[in-house]
Amino acid sequence: MSNKKRKPPKNKKSNAEESISATVAEAPNDPVTEASNRYLWFDDRTSYLLLVVCVVSQLVTVAITWPVWQARVSPVNLPWIATTPQLSMGVPMVVSLLLVLVAPQKIAMVLHLGVLLAAIAMDQFRCQPQVISIAALMAACVFKSVRQLCVWYLISIWLWTGIHKVLSPDWFGYSSVDLLKRLRWVNPYVYHVHFAVLVAASEIGIGVLAVLRPPIAALFCLALHLGIAIFLFVVNWNYSVLPWNLCTAVVGCWLLWNASTSTSGLGLGPKLLHRPNSKWQLITLVMMMILPAGIYFGLVRHCFAHVLYSDHLPIAAITRGPDEVEPLDGWDDFAVPFPHEKAAYVAYLKASGKPGQKLHVLDPRKFVKGGYFVVGPNRQVKEIGEQAFFSSDPLSEAGIAVDDPGVILELELAGVRMRKRKLRSMVFAAILDPQKFTPGLVDLLAGLPNLEEVQFRGCSIEDQDVKKLLKLSRLKRVGFDDTPVTLAGIKHLRGLESLELIQFGGADFTSVDEALAVGDQ
Repeated sequence: MSNKKRKPPKNKKSNAEESISATVAEAPNDPVTEASNRYLWFDDRTSYLLLVVCVVSQLVTVAITWPVWQARVSPVNLPWIATTPQLSMGVPMVVSLLLVLVAPQKIAMVLHLGVLLAAIAMDQFRCQPQVISIAALMAACVFKSVRQLCVWYLISIWLWTGIHKVLSPDWFGYSSVDLLKRLRWVNPYVYHVHFAVLVAASEIGIGVLAVLRPPIAALFCLALHLGIAIFLFVVNWNYSVLPWNLCTAVVGCWLLWNASTSTSGLGLGPKLLHRPNSKWQLITLVMMMILPAGIYFGLVRHCFAHVLYSDHLPIAAITRGPDEVEPLDGWDDFAVPFPHEKAAYVAYLKASGKPGQKLHVLDPRKFVKGGYFVVGPNRQVKEIGEQAFFSSDPLSEAGIAVDDPGVILELELAGVRMRKRKLRSMVFAAILDPQKFTPGLVDLLAGLPNLEEVQFRGCSIEDQDVKKLLKLSRLKRVGFDDTPVTLAGIKHLRGLESLELIQFGGADFTSVDEALAVGDQ
């Protein structure tokens, strides 16, 4: 046996210990890692980087829509409750967003949501889908427990945005035409239906795919929202939703890619796991999926119902004075649309109107009606009838109603030339094309309630069609030269009190009785 003493074995670090030591040695001063270590609720670096994307997106959105977040004199703030105090919330919004990046995120995130809710409570103009959705994506980055719920929130947006388009005749009409016109597309009147179908199918398709195959839907999410952002940039319109789309492209892709999945029994691979973390999340999920349907009954506002670009919503205008109308769309002042709700229009009239000024709300939805309103001597707003709206009295001017944009498109397709006195005023004159005239066009003219002049020269209009013009209470001049209209048709015009000129049989008459008297000779 050997008498050599054995040397004691050297202490060796385990593989795990070596790995930890190496990681610490490699990145001791990484600011992102330090931030993740400092704020223990951030489970990885990616969450923090995506939170930065969300915060920057919200900051840019607030900057683009800066006037919306201020206390204003004109256009006035529109509180949900009249007695709500008005404060400028632009600076608090910015501060709360910056705190999310540098303070403990969970506390700062709750603070930002509180500031956002307070700002929205003060002014209905601030209740815009882009700021709400970006806030939801921010919450997904900070609170791991709500990430799966935010995936369903995105699914609800995609499904309902597409469903609203499918159910909207306005989307398949003037709305899609307008978007293609902005794109300077060749002959938008021919291709707008194809465009409308493609967009609606894409949105519904990605919503369904997100349920069946979330990882694949992640790639489509990236492509869809980058495409929307590029489209809006090219057409130079609605910049306020550009940050939202860019943020959704990135953060939405990440959420779908990492969504919790379960094995599908249909051989489709992993599908989205629908089981929520709590009963409150289950209630929220169900509400998110069914509440948008309430838009068709006037129960849910469009900013919560995911009605995006499909229109089929109420529009309105206020008559401020003789031939002075203010369309309530909101774009020029705020870079965001006016809240599309009759209650919001009436509240705006009450806050900004003077005695005698009138409001017309046109609502295309089947189960929701519009209406006519006037500001009384005591500045209280009351609803009135159509006849009272279009008539004048010592206390008020004749009201100017909203033109139906769907009717304008149909008349344009029929070759009808329409004229406005100003860019933002209503149509006051229409000249029909004899080559494209059909009796149905006379019915459509009722969608232009402010018409003062209509020219049918050379058209095949019949006596029974003339009676339909009684719906145009402001009609002053009408032309029937070279048409089949007879004196029997002219008699139908006796109900038009504002009529000043009738062109009939090659002569001009100042009244129905004058035309009949000459015709009887």
